[in-house]
Amino acid sequence: MGEHHAREWPSAEIPMEFAIYLAQQFGRDARVTKLLKRTRIVIVPIINADGFIASRTAVDPADTLGDPVAC
Repeated sequence: MGEHHAREWPSAEIPMEFAIYLAQQFGRDARVTKLLKRTRIVIVPIINADGFIASRTAVDPADTLGDPVAC
């Protein structure tokens, strides 16, 4: 599981890289192949989807300083 906190966007990359690694190593690496044949693995890159969307679309007040239209 990745990204529990809305503004920690890079933390979602770790589970995705793990998923890519498992997919690429299946059939090549004996340990990975055995793991995937015996265990169900669920990759959840973003736990807090609502917070992620809100934080990605939020306007930073510091970006609007000096712009009377944006204030």
